[in-house]
Amino acid sequence: MPLRNCIGIPCGKKDEPWKHGYKQAPESLKHASAHDVFKPDAAHDNADQNAYISQVRHKRYSRTVSRQLRIAVLGGESTGKTTLILGLAAITHGVVVTEVLRDFVQEHHRPPHQEGQRRIMLAQRQREDQAIADHPCAVIFCDPAVIMTAIYSDLYFKDRSLHDQALSYSKDYDATFWCRPDIPWVADIGQHDGPDFRDRADSLIQSWVGQLGTVTSVHEITGQSGRLDLAHELLSEQFGSVWESVVRPEPT
Repeated sequence: MPLRNCIGIPCGKKDEPWKHGYKQAPESLKHASAHDVFKPDAAHDNADQNAYISQVRHKRYSRTVSRQLRIAVLGGESTGKTTLILGLAAITHGVVVTEVLRDFVQEHHRPPHQEGQRRIMLAQRQREDQAIADHPCAVIFCDPAVIMTAIYSDLYFKDRSLHDQALSYSKDYDATFWCRPDIPWVADIGQHDGPDFRDRADSLIQSWVGQLGTVTSVHEITGQSGRLDLAHELLSEQFGSVWESVVRPEPT
């Protein structure tokens, strides 16, 4: 995410109203709502997402749910996280918890300052918890994992103060996918910083993944094709009969 632009920039008078409001939590960060989750069963304004979901559904699976699962994804910018999660959610008719940081940048036309990182992380976790409470018989997909806020804070501000709390939250994930940067980088104005920052984020994740693996199952997703198939196979291996009861092929 484009946090480098605010490194070393103090909050001046023009920032004070926002700074005060942020400490009180802007409305967009206070409560999880229907706008904070993406339901592949519903129609959406994004035609590309609708087409992708339809394609996945036509090709593959339907589901029955035996118990709730919380599955997360992490990775640097432009590593296919959202594409992977939307595909899995389409397969399972699951719920996707959307990204607080992306919403914040779109709303305020700038990234949060260093002191705002904890608030972003807590708001992301709140969205997850609300989705868990609202959808007790669904697969909940977290895009991204809460720990990504801590990783960005480390990357852009050399601030590791969120490390322990982020690891503690990660223990609630039944599985976590780590999307690697071996696919072409795609520009996203105002959201992406460039391939170099993507690689640096991936290197930081690599330094964290050993500890992360002690609290949740981490599955590495690589390759320029077949990522959805790989993720589905990994989940089938991990959850066995539980996952088979959640996802099953449509009859031909």
